[in-house]
Amino acid sequence: MLNEKRVKHMVKLAFYESKEGAEEIRISTQSKRRYITGNAMIAIFWMTIAYIIMALFVYNAFIRVILSNITKKEIIVSVGMFAVGYISLVAFYVIKARHYYKQKHAKAYYNVKTFRKNLAELEKMYEEESVHE
Repeated sequence: MLNEKRVKHMVKLAFYESKEGAEEIRISTQSKRRYITGNAMIAIFWMTIAYIIMALFVYNAFIRVILSNITKKEIIVSVGMFAVGYISLVAFYVIKARHYYKQKHAKAYYNVKTFRKNLAELEKMYEEESVHE
């Protein structure tokens, strides 16, 4: 009976460790602040690339309209709107990314903590079995 329970426990732990556990162990070993900040920065980087590409498409699509009958004031307003849009998008992404990665780190930390607790139980089962032999 004890051997069967131990095998089931081992399989469950091995399956976790080989699948989502590998990623969660990597996440949980990083400090919370470093994990959240690093991933938020990566999200901002890719959002910036996407924003620039989108701006180039819009610029390319409306180049004739932009170049005909445009004043300096309209150029300044357009650049200002572009900058305000970018800053707003960055602020939104920072808030959402921090929230998402904070939850992801907390979940990984909890799951790894449970995994280590289950490993300790498995070790205890081995100790009990070796005492009985």
